[in-house]
Amino acid sequence: MMELEARCQELLNKLLMSEDYIKIQDVAKENNISKRSVYYDLCKINDFLNAYKIPEVNLERSKGIYLSDDQKDKIHKIVKALPVQESVYFSPMERVKIIICTIVIRKHPLFIEDFMNYCKVSRNTIINDLKVVSSKLNEYGLTLHYENKIGYLIQGDVIRSRALFFLFFPELAEFYRNGLLPIDTDSVDSNLQKLDYIEKTLDTKFVEETLLALANFIPVLEESEDELSFSDVDKNTITNSYEYKLVNKKFSDLKIDEKIYLTLHLLGSRLQSLPFDVMNVDEDQEPYELAKALVSEFSRIACVEFDNVEEIERSLFVHLKSSLYRYRYGIQLGNPLIEDIKIQYPELFDLTKKAVEYLIQQIGVPINDNEIAYLTLHFGAYITPNQNEEQMNILIVCPNGLSTGNMLRGEVSALVPHADSIDVVSLSEYEDLKDKYDVVISTVLLDDHPNSMLVHPILTDADRIQILKKCMRTTIKTQMSTEDIFDVVKKYVDEDKQMVLKEDIKRYVDSLNTVQYHPLKDNSKGLVDYLNEDTVCFCAEDIDWKKAIHFSGKPLLDKNKIESRYIDAMINQTRLLGPYMFITKDVVLAHAKTEDGVNELSLSMGLFEKEILFPKDKSAKIILVLAAEDQVKHLKILKDIMKIFSNDNYKKTLFTTDSYEEVMQEIKALLMA
Repeated sequence: MMELEARCQELLNKLLMSEDYIKIQDVAKENNISKRSVYYDLCKINDFLNAYKIPEVNLERSKGIYLSDDQKDKIHKIVKALPVQESVYFSPMERVKIIICTIVIRKHPLFIEDFMNYCKVSRNTIINDLKVVSSKLNEYGLTLHYENKIGYLIQGDVIRSRALFFLFFPELAEFYRNGLLPIDTDSVDSNLQKLDYIEKTLDTKFVEETLLALANFIPVLEESEDELSFSDVDKNTITNSYEYKLVNKKFSDLKIDEKIYLTLHLLGSRLQSLPFDVMNVDEDQEPYELAKALVSEFSRIACVEFDNVEEIERSLFVHLKSSLYRYRYGIQLGNPLIEDIKIQYPELFDLTKKAVEYLIQQIGVPINDNEIAYLTLHFGAYITPNQNEEQMNILIVCPNGLSTGNMLRGEVSALVPHADSIDVVSLSEYEDLKDKYDVVISTVLLDDHPNSMLVHPILTDADRIQILKKCMRTTIKTQMSTEDIFDVVKKYVDEDKQMVLKEDIKRYVDSLNTVQYHPLKDNSKGLVDYLNEDTVCFCAEDIDWKKAIHFSGKPLLDKNKIESRYIDAMINQTRLLGPYMFITKDVVLAHAKTEDGVNELSLSMGLFEKEILFPKDKSAKIILVLAAEDQVKHLKILKDIMKIFSNDNYKKTLFTTDSYEEVMQEIKALLMA
């Protein structure tokens, strides 16, 4: 039986799930490979199809690739019987992570030959990989060490070296499930059952990959002779927790410190299933105050006013309450969605990262991009437009965690505003609920619902179009159906051409449903699209801060982009809250609420020869006035502003010129840097 490699299987699965053309360049970008590699994978897929007497993948210039319904039916019949290709190709970074994980949980000496066998590459490749491994370990204050007869070891802080396993294993979990990782699984099922008991007893949910990682790591805890260090105060707090009592019950053979370590992982991996009204004010004061401050900082930086500010504060409070354990003890959760988040929501990620700088200052320890990506999901779930009309019930199946599920629900709400209800459930809850919903959107493959679709946890543009088509087709099928049109026109076409006609009709009907909308991206314009000779103004006079705000906002007022009351609102906000709108020592980003008089998204910039004195000994030489018409479309402008004014080079030109051309030239140069 002919077999497909993992990447080819993934592309074939994508074609099976897609209801439209898939562009070659989109596949290349998504997998970070060349278009030539995609064509090479297509050749392998076509060889596979030929072996089973199935027509090759359809390829049309300028449109892309697709499979007909007839092809899909034939492929579905054989794909279920296919084994996973054991000779799967691991990417260079996947090999690095496999090497680190196997060293951390090693039960016997590990040598180059072992890594060659695990990763199925040559000796020279592994030698180069080990150099990258060493460099990666150095980032965490660890070193790769080799001794004869002992093999490769990781030296340094025990907590940090263990943390790397939990950082990387979730990204390798699918390989593990397919039996492609060299990890002893003898006790995994038993450990998973114990962890499942703890999860149900706590009436909470843990990220599924985290439980799988813990189940694989517990044998290390059982045999460990490592000395772990915890403060007495933290020990008392942790050993008095309900989580610890359950760990003590189910894993009684562990040393006390290892029980504490396992408890820390459970406390740090817990998803937000804790009731919001159950909060001990004294015990939870620090994370609650940090959550409030983080929301306030994000609102200030992103120029967003949340209508449900208390709800997002409480959501972040629950997240931070458990996350503080991770921050302080180096317990890190891997986030396999991080690259997707950075690509799909670059502005939101960058703004969240900027807001998190305040959190880092308060707790005194760094927060990595994995955690920032999770916080991005929290903000994204509340910043996404959410409109509903009663027409359709949609179920989202997402085992990646509630914050990811909420993000998906927010996007789907914006994509399908006529939905009656959009609910998020875990995979274990799906079976009992699936028949109650018209459409099922899942991040894992399901094949037992007539209107189910597979999407990425972080939606791609292709996912959005697929959702729109599926949902719109469900609601308009009584108005325009492929079958109805085909029944009318088929009698005018020769029988041997009818199947081709039907495919053309289907693609045409599908194209009517294609609506491109990305609620957190929206193809927004950047800063240079809003600055021109009319909106960039220079002032040589010595004026007070109130007149300076008037001066900077006047170009927008003259063009009817804002109303005069919007300028009054910015001044009143400064009087009330102080100079909170400073984004650097010398730059003010003045703004107010949309309902205070915004007619259209717009931006102006005032440059002052003499310093403008603000309350509390603040001074500025640049005042940007931003008028945001919603919570989304201005995010690209803000990303550009943050990039320009985080580089001190802006002072060289913007502080010393009254030339519009020089100002714009410098801004464009800073954006390109």
